[in-house]
Amino acid sequence: MSKTKSVTARFLPRLDDLVLNGLTFRTLAAAADTEYEIIQPQYVFLYRVDSGEAWFSHPTLTECLHLVAGDIVLVMDGAPHSLRTTLHQPAGQVVPLRDLESLNQPRGLSPPSHTSLLVGSADLETRYGSRVAPPIVHVPITFEKQNPMIFAVAEIIALHVSNAESGSYGVLRRLSEVLSIEVARFSLARTNSPDTWLASYGDKPISKALDIIHADITCDWELATLAASVGLSRSVFAARFTKLIGTPPKKYVRELRLFHAARLLVENQHSVGQVAFEAGYLSEASFNRAFSKQFGVTPGKYQVKNTSGPSDIVSSIE
Repeated sequence: MSKTKSVTARFLPRLDDLVLNGLTFRTLAAAADTEYEIIQPQYVFLYRVDSGEAWFSHPTLTECLHLVAGDIVLVMDGAPHSLRTTLHQPAGQVVPLRDLESLNQPRGLSPPSHTSLLVGSADLETRYGSRVAPPIVHVPITFEKQNPMIFAVAEIIALHVSNAESGSYGVLRRLSEVLSIEVARFSLARTNSPDTWLASYGDKPISKALDIIHADITCDWELATLAASVGLSRSVFAARFTKLIGTPPKKYVRELRLFHAARLLVENQHSVGQVAFEAGYLSEASFNRAFSKQFGVTPGKYQVKNTSGPSDIVSSIE
């Protein structure tokens, strides 16, 4: 029996793909000499220091980030991390937090606060399961004049959390997505990284080409069309795209369409013929051939085997 093969391309997420689900916000009245260990994996975390100061640690940091009132931190990789209200280690008290429900402190009954923080968590989704920002983004309050949108949106979020009016969840979700996108843009403007995802945004023609491709993934984009759309010759565009992304444009487009089809097969439980149409194939037969060549199994068998979704493929392209 043939084994299901994984997608080989690394699909690059676009900021427009970002969706936050299961959003939760709490106000943390942090006591002095206390460390809060956040051990909830696979979630995005947002922190804004309302008053006082805190020290933030994460596996990717060589030293703690010192946070002061107004600072914002976005944690995008779901890794365990911690916040403490004292510089020295270990703190006098360590509080493990598996979720934010334990921070639901009734008004008027909270202990005296050394540091107050707005804390949010959400399940991050993008259309293709990839990240849309570096693991951590720190936006100091000193950047408020250069990036007023970030701090204005964070303030509006804080107001909605404190008021908790009807319909606030929908508003908070949209505001949080806006804030996450603005924070990602802030990071992109200040990061000089060889990382493929970050570099793709820094290269305007390639970034534009990726936006075109992702805007209509059912289209079997021709090399000449993409090259002309970004003002480059076919040869220059192909070489530049391949060097930056790590795969030729046509292969990227083909595998992206097939990944999209695989997700439709599992998540929507549509028929193979319907998925072939939705993925932009002219016939079910051509779709079957392309899908089988890529995954080593027919679309129908793939659908039966993967009732929980193509998470194995997602993990293979991270």
